[in-house]
Amino acid sequence: MQALKALVIVMGLLIVVGVVAVAATISYRLGRMADSAAPADAGPGGFAAVELAIPEGCRAVEATPAGERLVLRLGDGRQCNRILIVDMNSGAVLGRLDLVPAP
Repeated sequence: MQALKALVIVMGLLIVVGVVAVAATISYRLGRMADSAAPADAGPGGFAAVELAIPEGCRAVEATPAGERLVLRLGDGRQCNRILIVDMNSGAVLGRLDLVPAP
C-alpha cells in the first residue's frame, strides 16, 4: 500500500512538472514569434512604411497575403495587366507576372 501511495504522488508531481514545461514552452515561443514578426525599422504597432512603385495609371486591384509574401494584382490599362510578388518584410519585388493575351 505504501508503494502505491508513493507511485501516485510521483505521478502527480510529473503531471505538474509536465504542465509547467508546456506552459513555459508556449510562452517562450509566443515571445520569440512576436520579436521576429516586426521588421527592424517598424514603428509603433510593428508596421513599417514601405513605398512600392507601380507604373503610372495603374492601380492595385487585389492584394492577397501568402506567408511572408504579398501577391498584388494591378489593373486598369494594358500595361497594368500584371501580378507583383512582394516580400512583406522588405517591400522588395520578388517577381512579376505580365498577363498577355494568348496568341
